[in-house]
Amino acid sequence: MAAKWIKTKYPGVRIKMAKWPGKPDKLGKVYWGRLRGKTYRLGDEWTGCTPLKASKLLADLKTGVVVPAKDYKGKTFAEGYEKYGNTFDSRKDKFKKELPGFKNEASLWRVHLRDPFGHRRVDSLTHEDINKFLGDLRATGLTPQTRAHIIKLLIKIAKYQDFTLKIDKPVVRNERVDMPADQAQYTAFVKHLEEKKHPVSDMMLISIYSGLRRGEVARLKWSDIDTANQTIYIGDQKNGMRSFIPLLPHAAQVIARQERNGSPYLFPGKEGGCRNLDKLTATAKRISLKFGMPKNHRPFHSLRHWFATMLASSGKINQYTLQQLLRHKDPSMTQRYSHLTNSAFDRVREISKGVF
Repeated sequence: MAAKWIKTKYPGVRIKMAKWPGKPDKLGKVYWGRLRGKTYRLGDEWTGCTPLKASKLLADLKTGVVVPAKDYKGKTFAEGYEKYGNTFDSRKDKFKKELPGFKNEASLWRVHLRDPFGHRRVDSLTHEDINKFLGDLRATGLTPQTRAHIIKLLIKIAKYQDFTLKIDKPVVRNERVDMPADQAQYTAFVKHLEEKKHPVSDMMLISIYSGLRRGEVARLKWSDIDTANQTIYIGDQKNGMRSFIPLLPHAAQVIARQERNGSPYLFPGKEGGCRNLDKLTATAKRISLKFGMPKNHRPFHSLRHWFATMLASSGKINQYTLQQLLRHKDPSMTQRYSHLTNSAFDRVREISKGVF
């Protein structure tokens, strides 16, 4: 015989009796709530839930803090993270490119989420809990991007426990510029790289002349270069796309001076394999600092950024073409690369004299 519903003094909250886990002869209360035509399990007596707590959770559901599945079992965030980790481990061979991101998430969980949320049941969160956590997160001085990653991970863990957390992420503005701000500095830096005649300097020049990402430059193979049609094939991109980009004259000159040594890679690493990306970044950083770039300079990211900036500020490349060259899925990503250089501002100043 099915258990009967028992009313409470709190609107929308009802009770059904169920067997107490580990005590087959004892019954306990399970609290349920009805919202927008669906029934949600709000909590149970053996985990400390009360009619008042169930009522507060139902109120949170109405305002969209948490949305559980109908058959939610009351798991904790720690159990959700373990489930997420086990799922990833079983599929990591298929998703090797996601491994660095998962390792970063493991660090975020350990440092920022495990202590405040590990022991908490997902369905126990309230507006006050979320707002306090967001306030504490802002007080740490972490960048908006890092805070957004932390919140994203919290939402992801809850999802693995059949809950949807609705939290506004920090606004991230990535319009960071750490390349030279004028043409003279840019020219001097390019000349510095050209004079080095070092494989890593040439890789940095390819990024400047083609807008390639660090990993894309490192993975370039001789078979990707089509000199007859003047194109470069880019596979295994950050966004999962595969595409062709034009082989521009300056990039062609850099490629032409590379020696074939039996490796399929254009810029081979140890024993002819693909270069280690961390070591590549460290070498590029040393080259940049020796020239006089600031300590927060990110070599390949900044060079790709400068490639886009120079084309955009020329006034001869439209946003759609720039998006294709940078291989952005989202047009808004291209927009942040279209800020003007100082020389372009100077041209605007001159033009304005005859306009206003």
